[in-house]
Amino acid sequence: MKLEYQQLKAAFRKLSPPQYLTFLVIGVSLALRLLLAVHGGELFWTDEGRYGVSRDAANLFLGGHPSRAVALLFSQADHLLFKVVALIPAIVEQSLHTPLWATDFFFAGVSTWLVWMTGRVVKVSGGSDIETLFATLLAASSTSLFYYS
Repeated sequence: MKLEYQQLKAAFRKLSPPQYLTFLVIGVSLALRLLLAVHGGELFWTDEGRYGVSRDAANLFLGGHPSRAVALLFSQADHLLFKVVALIPAIVEQSLHTPLWATDFFFAGVSTWLVWMTGRVVKVSGGSDIETLFATLLAASSTSLFYYS
């Protein structure tokens, strides 16, 4: 355990200031999303009503009606991937009877992962650390990525 900590500490020492700031942006982004979820931010945006479709489909799946669940998910083409991915927290919510804010932690994580991936795409495409930082910052402040949390 101590060796892993030392390796992690050494890796962080090698980071440039823009890389530190990129990690800070991602950390603050996740913290804000979790804070929003815990303090009643669930179902804030109208598009989050699509999560209700996933909840209904999860209920049908767990009730032994998979064909009806699939029909419900694919009955409309809007935000199809969101509704399919949202089955994961919806099934957990239905199975474990978790509060709605707890399932929003899943969306907070996915949203933050998208912020991080935006920066990674820039970096892998040959962008500098500064360009990666700005791409991550812009993605983190984007409303369209924030409201999925």
